[in-house]
Amino acid sequence: NSSDRQILNNSRVHLYTGSKEVLAKVIIMDRDVMVSGDKTFVQLRLEEPIAVRRGDKFIIRFYSPVITVGGGRVLDSNPEKHKRNRDDVLADFEILAAGDIGDIIHLKSGKWKYYKEEELRQELGLTTSEIKQAIKSLADQGRVVILADGSIVNEDKLKILEDTVSKIIEEYHSQNPMVDGIPKRELLSRIKEYRHIEDDKLGQAIISKFLDSGMLEDKEKTISVAGFKVEFSDEQLALMDDIKKIYDKAGVETIKNEDIYKLAGNKDIASAIQNELVSRGEIFKLDASYYIDTKAWDIATAAVRELGTEKPEGFTLADYRDKLEISRKYASILLSALDKYGITVFNGECRKAIK
Repeated sequence: NSSDRQILNNSRVHLYTGSKEVLAKVIIMDRDVMVSGDKTFVQLRLEEPIAVRRGDKFIIRFYSPVITVGGGRVLDSNPEKHKRNRDDVLADFEILAAGDIGDIIHLKSGKWKYYKEEELRQELGLTTSEIKQAIKSLADQGRVVILADGSIVNEDKLKILEDTVSKIIEEYHSQNPMVDGIPKRELLSRIKEYRHIEDDKLGQAIISKFLDSGMLEDKEKTISVAGFKVEFSDEQLALMDDIKKIYDKAGVETIKNEDIYKLAGNKDIASAIQNELVSRGEIFKLDASYYIDTKAWDIATAAVRELGTEKPEGFTLADYRDKLEISRKYASILLSALDKYGITVFNGECRKAIK
């Protein structure tokens, strides 16, 4: 501050940097008034955007009369809106002023914005090799992690994300005890809402991080906390036995899910029972609409192997129907599943067994 006049917090000033001039408000971070000779941290809230880099010098002049009042250098060219008179904010400013690149990257990777390597490189005015080396060093120390989409987050921000995701899924388990996990799209949507994220790729990268770490478990269409299992009552266990007997009796003429749901009287309970029977290896999922007894699935696949030997040039749906002595409807359901799981391949006219 080179003037005898005071600068009050929230004063309007002229800001000059390079050849650019813009009006701004001075937000003094640790006091209400600056006087001649004071040196402190301020946030300059510009009335229009300008391009600056960390380290750029600037001067400020009073709004009126337009006389020089002081100057400084840019510590952060893309800051969030800081609150005044907070020790944690002032500590962050001290890190920025000290200039250690690793500490600055660590600081910025814990804030609201999800930075990627190139964004940090440009903002900090570093070379590609400098930013890569700095990020690698931090990652090796466990101070930052790099998500699948390239976003860099420090360990504190990662813990916040972990707590958020855990809370979302545990609340879902509490509200839906008979469902094996939260639907993937719903989890993504809730993460984006809770953490104010707009990008699907970033949301997916956060989920992938916690799947890879073992905190979460992927259950095909849903995600649960690791180790979560549906708890069945005695009545539901009896229903499970009844459903298993239905699949046993049906054999290769499998039962549509809707019929199982009607028997159970509740879709969520029926689905939970089906998932449990799959995990026990007692039934096998054909597609979204059908499951089949595991022994019956073995019979269905064995029939394909036999036809592959008998008709190496290929076999038709009718051949498979006759082999199992079932209707065309059930043969078609089974063959579609066999195609899906890579046991057969269909060329438009006939099928061949995959060895």
